[in-house]
Amino acid sequence: MQEFYHDGFQVSGYLVNIPNQALAQEIIQKAWHKCMKEGLIRQIENVDNPSVHAVYYNYKKLANGDFGYDMLIGYATKIGSVQSKAEFVDISIPEQNYMYKEISGDFQSILKTEWDSINSLPKSELNRSYGYDLEMYSEDYKTCTIAVAVIK
Repeated sequence: MQEFYHDGFQVSGYLVNIPNQALAQEIIQKAWHKCMKEGLIRQIENVDNPSVHAVYYNYKKLANGDFGYDMLIGYATKIGSVQSKAEFVDISIPEQNYMYKEISGDFQSILKTEWDSINSLPKSELNRSYGYDLEMYSEDYKTCTIAVAVIK
């Protein structure tokens, strides 16, 4: 993984809550279907960057050792803009340090493996801040950059 710093920016999109890992795959698949197959994401206004972003944030550790989080699928939008459709929310992502890697291939089959690999790294190799983690897809959907917020 490589390191980089990114200034703050805004992402607007469709938000879902993942209450635990047992439900994660089903909820995430339904959210992607709604955004991409049903075309919801094309209704986002004030797009500043046409790369689809998936943002993972609001991580919550549960008593049983499991964890939950929020996931937003959308686009980077003009800072300060507000979406007119009730289905969308706008979030401000603060400036952060990241470790990232670029992947390509069949994302449905490799993303879970990539995240499992990232989540299994020891703190000495990846000192995660559990801030705002990202998946950023190229416009042609041939590559995806996974960016994990870290403490530098």
